[in-house]
Amino acid sequence: MIKKTKTTQEVIISRRYCDVCGAEVYWRLQCSVAQCKICGRDLCERCVEYEVDTMGDYREVYCERCWGVGEPYRKAIKEHEKEINRLNDEWIEILTKAET
Repeated sequence: MIKKTKTTQEVIISRRYCDVCGAEVYWRLQCSVAQCKICGRDLCERCVEYEVDTMGDYREVYCERCWGVGEPYRKAIKEHEKEINRLNDEWIEILTKAET
């Protein structure tokens, strides 16, 4: 025998919104997640200022504020990377000259 009963249930629906503009963000797959790498704010596609080209499932994105503050630091990092590469080349050159 089947008896039917009527019940009332409360359903809680969680939705994610962009922390910058307030637009609803749809996250169906992990590869669609967009959180600023520095401040962790949830971002919609319109509010992603810069995205690093990565090969994995996780996106590396930056919001406008964090990307703007980082400009002088990125320039300094790039200059230091050039200096590091020059020093590595010099080191290898000295060793190869010593072997010959």
